Amino acid sequence: MCSTSHLRKPCCIFSVEKHLQANWPLHDPRIGGQQREIWDQDEGFDDEFEEEEESDDEEQLSPKRRSSHKRRRDAGVPRMRPRDIKSFRWIGEQGAARRDDLQELLGRMPEGQTNEPGRLSASRMRHIIEERWEPAGMVYYKTLLGKQWVWLSKRGLHAADLPWSPHRPADINLEHIHQVNRVRLY
Repeated sequence: MCSTSHLRKPCCIFSVEKHLQANWPLHDPRIGGQQREIWDQDEGFDDEFEEEEESDDEEQLSPKRRSSHKRRRDAGVPRMRPRDIKSFRWIGEQGAARRDDLQELLGRMPEGQTNEPGRLSASRMRHIIEERWEPAGMVYYKTLLGKQWVWLSKRGLHAADLPWSPHRPADINLEHIHQVNRVRLY
C-alpha cells in the first residue's frame, strides 16, 4: 500500500485508477458514481488461490471426512446413556459410592451380557468410570482409605437433576456411606 494518503498523488507504480479503486470504499461517489464490487480486484490472485485450495483439500481429507455427515458438536465427549443418568442420581443421593457397589448397581441394568449375573466385571466398571464418566467431567474417582470411590462433580449433579453442590466425602463418613449403600442395594 501507499504510504501517502489516497487524496494525494499516488507514489506507487500503479495507475491512478487502480490506486483509487484499491483505497476508496465500495460505495464512493468520487469514482464516477459507480459502485465498486468486491470482485473488481485482481482476478489472477483468486484463480491461483482456488487451484491451491482445491489440491490441498483433496490430499488432506480422509475418506471418512469426505462423507456428507457433519461432525458432532460434542465429538470426543462420551454421550451419557439413561443408565448413566440413573447411576448419577443414585450416587448423588448417597453422596458417594465405592466401585464394587457400582459394579452391583450397574449389573442390575446391564447393556450387554455379564459374566456374573447381576454384577459387572471390575474391568468393565473401570472402563465406564475412567473412559466415560471422568473424561466427560461427570464424576471424581479417587482411592480413599484403600478403596476406589466415586462422587459426582457439578456437571454430574446437574445431569442427575440434583440441587446439591459437589463435595468430597469426609474420610470419617466413608464406612458409613458404604454400609448405607449395601443396605440400599440389598
